Amino acid sequence: MIWDLIVRMFMGLVRGIIGLLPTSGPPGWVSEAGQYIETGVDKVGGLSAWVPLETAMMVLAAVMACIAAGFFIKIMRIVASFFTAGGGSAA
Repeated sequence: MIWDLIVRMFMGLVRGIIGLLPTSGPPGWVSEAGQYIETGVDKVGGLSAWVPLETAMMVLAAVMACIAAGFFIKIMRIVASFFTAGGGSAA
């Protein structure tokens, strides 16, 4: 019960501090980012006569999938080492 009171007081303090911070909307370039990306894709699309963009995108997607799979495997090894009393030493 004492810990509950301490945690509630701490969270009230944190909420009070966060409430003192000013709030504002996102900057203008965030809403315009889609236009910049679309313009860039249009410009790069003209290079497909010299560079096989479909193949490059497929290779990039495969590399990113391999990186994501490796990261997932590493995380699973760390979690499994906690259960086997390894202490998370699989990093």
